[in-house]
Amino acid sequence: MWRKGGLVLAALMGGILGGCTAPADQSGVLNLSGQLVTGQGAPIAGESIRIVFGSDADPRGAASGQTVTTDDEGRFALTAEVTRKGRTIPLDNWLVRHPSLLLEIGFEMELRGRPALYWVEFDYVASNILRGIGAYLPDDAGNFVTPLTFHDREHAWSMPGDPSGMRMTGIGADVMVEDWEDSEDPEGGPLMLDVIVMRHVFEVRE
Repeated sequence: MWRKGGLVLAALMGGILGGCTAPADQSGVLNLSGQLVTGQGAPIAGESIRIVFGSDADPRGAASGQTVTTDDEGRFALTAEVTRKGRTIPLDNWLVRHPSLLLEIGFEMELRGRPALYWVEFDYVASNILRGIGAYLPDDAGNFVTPLTFHDREHAWSMPGDPSGMRMTGIGADVMVEDWEDSEDPEGGPLMLDVIVMRHVFEVRE
């Protein structure tokens, strides 16, 4: 009886999860702009930021991407060829998936005297953009693939490989969407994305 019910449930879940098809990948030009600010919103001028895209060759490597320098108002801009990956993601209900185009962008900045790559996932879902972010440090080969260590009990982070080290109340930065325009061209026309890159001043817990 359990087997039968399990098969019915599996079939039902398969029908729900399989009802959504991932869209095809889309390649095109992205006009990316942004402003680097402090946690209080003050612009940070003259700062270099390396920016890399998930569709670049070797995106987690230290030599990939482009480096920009912020102007007097903390602003920067660049244009790049990018590919958004088609996938499906859950929203409010994990049983129901929705089509999305994923744009991945990495921003390399300093974190406690060490280089860190803030990897941001922008999911273009219907008429919205959903965002997720993580911080990665370089491994022995120089690839930014080592995440900060999260301590669930304290809800704090520490540098990888140093579990007893100082605790940070945040990952050091955040990236938020300020404005955006999607392409109406199914073949992948120009995209526009404007972001706020906020560098946090975090508390350190011993």
